[in-house]
Amino acid sequence: MTVRKLRKQDQWELMQICADTAIVGKPIDPLFSDRELFAELMLGYYLNDEPKHTLVVEEEGDVVGYLTGSTNPRAQWGIIKSGAPVVWDMTDKLVSGEYAESPQNRQFLKWLFTRMPLEMPKHPKNSAHAHFNLMERVRGRGLGPLLISSALDLFREDLQGLDYLYGEVIAHPGKSLSEFERMGFEIYDKKRTTLYEGHLQGPVHLACIVKPLK
Repeated sequence: MTVRKLRKQDQWELMQICADTAIVGKPIDPLFSDRELFAELMLGYYLNDEPKHTLVVEEEGDVVGYLTGSTNPRAQWGIIKSGAPVVWDMTDKLVSGEYAESPQNRQFLKWLFTRMPLEMPKHPKNSAHAHFNLMERVRGRGLGPLLISSALDLFREDLQGLDYLYGEVIAHPGKSLSEFERMGFEIYDKKRTTLYEGHLQGPVHLACIVKPLK
């Protein structure tokens, strides 16, 4: 396997992996059926505004994972701006009846509008952030630490003056955060979320994990 920079032709594969791994490595479909719009909501800002901070994992010519990231401490505003038209499209499809056979879509949009602002963990200021997803067949091979170290090398010039690298992860009884602890991350904040009710057992939290850069 190799880790390399993003190429424009990789974008479709990244969106498929995003949709295929969204619920703790499982497909997003039971939570939201419109895979294309979901992936655009998750990846649009990174692929369009900061493509130089995206890495791709390739195995024998196949894209099997990726890391997206940002060195802009105000990236959340860009993510909101990028995501607003996507959420509008989702809402328009719901109102027009295109999601009539997918009742989970109504629940997902209800969560976006009513619960998400209350259930998102706090992020550290003056920080970069990153997120990675891997196809199931390549998990457990130590790619997480490789991607983080590769990202820090890629971001190095843009990290000057920043205090932390952070990410958001789903924390629940069936998923240990020990892998991230071994990479030098610690929990900065976490909040219980209702998003995955009925999909994951036990209390589920969205956690912000941070790694000091100094």
